Amino acid sequence: MKQAQDKFQQAQQNADLASSQHSDLQAQLKQAQDKFQQAQQNAELASSQRSDLQAQLKQAQDKLQQAQQNAELASSQRSDLQAQLKQAQDKLQQVQQNAALASSQRSDLQTQLKQAQDKLQQDRRETELASSERAELLAQLKKAEERAQLAQKIVDLVSGQPHSEDNGNAKSETPKRNVDSAPNQSRSGRALPLDAGQNSGSYRSTQPLIPSVQSANH
Repeated sequence: MKQAQDKFQQAQQNADLASSQHSDLQAQLKQAQDKFQQAQQNAELASSQRSDLQAQLKQAQDKLQQAQQNAELASSQRSDLQAQLKQAQDKLQQVQQNAALASSQRSDLQTQLKQAQDKLQQDRRETELASSERAELLAQLKKAEERAQLAQKIVDLVSGQPHSEDNGNAKSETPKRNVDSAPNQSRSGRALPLDAGQNSGSYRSTQPLIPSVQSANH
C-alpha cells in the first residue's frame, strides 16, 4: 500500500513535471512561433525595403544616366554655342572692318567729289571769263569794223570830192593820191600828209575831214 502510494505520488509528480514541461514547451513553441512570425515579418519588411531600395537605386541610376546625358548634351550645346559665338565674333569683326573700309572709301569719295566740284567751279569761272573776254573781243572787233567802215566811207568821200585847181595834172593826180593814202588812214586812224607836188587847194579840201577820221578811231 505504501508502495502504491509512493508510486501514485511519483506518478503525480511526473505528471506535474510533464505538465510543467508541456507548458514550458508550449511557451517555448509559442515564443518560437512568435519569433518565426517576427522573422517572417522582418523578412517581408526587408524584402519590401529591399524592393524599395532597389527601386530607389534604379531611379537614382536613371537620374544619374539622365544627368550624364544632359551633361553630354550641355557640353555639345556649349561647343555649338562657342562655335556660333566665334562665328558671330568673326562676322562682327568683318562687319567692323567693312565699315571702316567703307568710311575710308567714303572719305576718299568725298575728297574726290570736293576736288571735282572745285574743278567744275573753276572750269565754270574760266568759261564765264572766256565768254566775257570773247564778248569783249567781239565788241572790240565790231567797233573796229565800224571804224574801218567809217574810215572807208571817209576815204571814198575824200576820193570822190572835186577840186578847183586849174592845173590839169594836179587835178587828175589828186584822187589817185587820196586813194593811195586811204589804207594808211584806215590802219592808223590819222590823215597822212599829201605829196609836195599837190597844191594848196587840194590840201585845204582834205583838212576838215582829218578830225572825223581821228574821232572815229577813238
